[in-house]
Amino acid sequence: MLDQEYVDALQASVADLLERGSGWRSRFDTAIKRLSARHAAIAARFVADVSSQAQ
Repeated sequence: MLDQEYVDALQASVADLLERGSGWRSRFDTAIKRLSARHAAIAARFVADVSSQAQ
């Protein structure tokens, strides 16, 4: 099970990806706070995929 520190790191990663003025940051912040540990793991894979494609 994931701990709060991991979820906070995930939230920061998504916020960094979305910070380019897209206007979606607050919506994603809210959504990530609602994620259960199970969903956070799925979101972490998504962030990793998006990050690797963005480079």
